[in-house]
Amino acid sequence: MRKFPNLKGYTQNLVIDRGGADLTSPVSYEQVPIDGIVELWFRSVDDVRTAFSPAAEVSQRHALDFIATITTYLVETHVIV
Repeated sequence: MRKFPNLKGYTQNLVIDRGGADLTSPVSYEQVPIDGIVELWFRSVDDVRTAFSPAAEVSQRHALDFIATITTYLVETHVIV
């Protein structure tokens, strides 16, 4: 990850409980087949485009050695609290 140009931050969020929407009714892995969510932080969309360069391709290929599916979402943060 350190090779990604313009990367502002990187966070790994690992699933430790599957409590369901109300946090008391567990859901199975089959219902929600996610082990974790990774966040990559950039200052701008242009920085994202720059980051997904050959360095990112190497990282993505490596990730597929141990990750079955990678789904990418581009989001905009709105701080509430």
